[in-house]
Amino acid sequence: MNDLLTSEKRVVAAIQPPAWADADTMAATAMHRVRRRRVVVRAVGAAAAVLAVVGGVALAQPQPEPELPGASAPAVQPVASPDADIPAGWSAYEFGGLTFAVPSDWIEHDSIGVNGEPGTLWTDETITEQFQLQVGAEPGWAGPPEDTTEWDVPGAERAALYRYDNQTGVAANLEVERADGYFYQAVVNVPSQEALDTILAGLRRTLSVSTDPADVEELFGSTDELPVVELPSGLPGGWRVQEVDGLEFGIPAGGEYDGPHTDSGDSTSSTWFDDAEKREIWVTYWAEGRDALAVPGADSGAGTFPLDGADYVTLGSVTDEDGSRETVITVRRADGGTYQVRVVAPKGAGTDLALQVAGTLALR
Repeated sequence: MNDLLTSEKRVVAAIQPPAWADADTMAATAMHRVRRRRVVVRAVGAAAAVLAVVGGVALAQPQPEPELPGASAPAVQPVASPDADIPAGWSAYEFGGLTFAVPSDWIEHDSIGVNGEPGTLWTDETITEQFQLQVGAEPGWAGPPEDTTEWDVPGAERAALYRYDNQTGVAANLEVERADGYFYQAVVNVPSQEALDTILAGLRRTLSVSTDPADVEELFGSTDELPVVELPSGLPGGWRVQEVDGLEFGIPAGGEYDGPHTDSGDSTSSTWFDDAEKREIWVTYWAEGRDALAVPGADSGAGTFPLDGADYVTLGSVTDEDGSRETVITVRRADGGTYQVRVVAPKGAGTDLALQVAGTLALR
């Protein structure tokens, strides 16, 4: 395994989930999501290596290594002359209309947020100090109202901070509400109270929000910009139809099917395994909270396909470190609710299974 991939796996393992995330859902999906989730590691003096991220990834047949195509996460732009008072040794950036600063020696890891929203992650070199930021159309959970501190952030409707202890030290959740209804949700994870005080003081001095809705809306993109993927039609011979909360999908004969079952208050899932052939199908439905999903760039290799009753469909695939092929299909119903279908095929099998599954999808 190369050094870059080893570093990437270390980043994923070190990331602490925010307290406002749905703990039950994250625990239920951790065994298959964490193993395959990617971030983009940017090294100074080296070309950026693109690794796939959840929410839309490159669709192609397996190629010789290194073959790690991935979605283009929204760019974080340096701010040349910020109005804020930047602490010495810090640098200012802009992401989706939010200006912030972090220590200049921190490393940026592009990512997609917990629920598929546009996001970014910054860490120190040891990954013990972290700043996660994502943008969505739904409020998160800053903390109990009696334990939160209100911040005055220029341009924001409201900003609330909640500090707490976590598994590796201390942390803070920050939620910033825009006037146009979008929310920035940030999490700071550090090993000590002193480090947390330092990071929060720097953020408080530098945070500001733009008033132009286009600054945040451009992060989400449009599936109209993606190429249309041609799918096989009809149910393959021997397959059977299953359903999870209004989404019908086909699974091959044999294997073991489990579901659907409720993971948490608004999440339902089912799984299909064929251990002999090393094939997997995971289907998850969320009733709410995924109203703003990032669309990968058209140059990422991701695609879309028409599906009656859906207003958002993306499909993409990536080769995992063990050579297996994972495809992620995200479908949002026009009348509310979002599905994610994850299809895993063994090394050398390509995307045939995933395309067959996609061709069986129907909303009821």
